[in-house]
Amino acid sequence: NDFLLMGTQNGLLIYRIMEDGTPAFVSQYQHITSCDPVVANPEYAYVTLRASECREAAVGAANQLDVIDISNIEIPTLVNSFEMDEPRGLGLDGDALFICEGASGLRVFSAVDPINLVEINHLTDIHAVDVITLDGLLIVVGPDRLVQLDYTDINDIKIISEINITP
Repeated sequence: NDFLLMGTQNGLLIYRIMEDGTPAFVSQYQHITSCDPVVANPEYAYVTLRASECREAAVGAANQLDVIDISNIEIPTLVNSFEMDEPRGLGLDGDALFICEGASGLRVFSAVDPINLVEINHLTDIHAVDVITLDGLLIVVGPDRLVQLDYTDINDIKIISEINITP
């Protein structure tokens, strides 16, 4: 809507976009130092925290997905956390949540109950770093290829195309 959510290495920052287009700070949710991608709908933000690169050897380092209630945008509240392998980029399309886990693949969750996510698929043959969702089409970015998936049937995800990338 009229908010900008930014994942930082120290937490989730929430800004309101003013009529003139400038951002104005509203609130934040802080966590331990981490890489912090974020996606959101009007009520919940999904944040992946990764225990490598951004916070090597940090005390309490963990690989997890945090679900943050942002229905009261001024008081973001952690409502659940899920253990992950190596979470990276993520995408949200309606009730479908896609989480990249590097060499561990791509996990697909049903977010019908946004607090109690249910894993419905785990594609282990894709090295997934980031994703882009677009009405039933998913572009998965990996270190050596782009993969386009059709997820119009979330229970039967199909590869449509692949493009090799030479590093």
